Amino acid sequence: MSTIATLANCLVTVKRPTAYLLDAVAVAASHTVDRQPAAAGPVQVDVTGSPTGTVTVAGTVNGLADTEALTYSGASAVRTTTKRFSAVSGMTTSLSGGTLISAKSVSPGGAPQSAYKTVVSDRPAERRVRGMQSFPMLIPGQERKEGAVFRIQYEDTWQPLQGDVLVVASDSLEYEVQGKPRAFGDFAPDHWQIQSDLIDARTA
Repeated sequence: MSTIATLANCLVTVKRPTAYLLDAVAVAASHTVDRQPAAAGPVQVDVTGSPTGTVTVAGTVNGLADTEALTYSGASAVRTTTKRFSAVSGMTTSLSGGTLISAKSVSPGGAPQSAYKTVVSDRPAERRVRGMQSFPMLIPGQERKEGAVFRIQYEDTWQPLQGDVLVVASDSLEYEVQGKPRAFGDFAPDHWQIQSDLIDARTA
């Protein structure tokens, strides 16, 4: 039995900010999205290969069901809807020659709008709370904040990154990963050590 499994005092889900509503997949006649927009905005659709035809985005615009078709004319291209979708129910295509398709939620100015995707769920972890108060510093952003150090079992299939959000199952508290997580172990990595700051509740 691993040390972390023995010492674990909580279960943690790791979530990562992403602007992608649809992760890159092979073009098909229809697609359901992987996640929803964080805020209403245009949908940016990227198709690789030599696509000819249309991609129709369906969802909610100003509280009503709506669609918009994007046209591709034989070359890899990124097309963006003019309508601002607050939710996307799916996409249909009439493409020939397309290879991969992906979709992002963007602001009216074209900046990516992040939602959160789940990296791993319900991993046993040891949480050690630190910094129960906040000390303001002269340099903005450098204050000491309430947070925790997490130790999570090492796995080859994923790696925690700065900016990830750790959601604790028992109390629903959320922590943002600070700095670069470090892997520890005697002969091979056996756990990740993660410094984090407590953040306000958010939809992730």
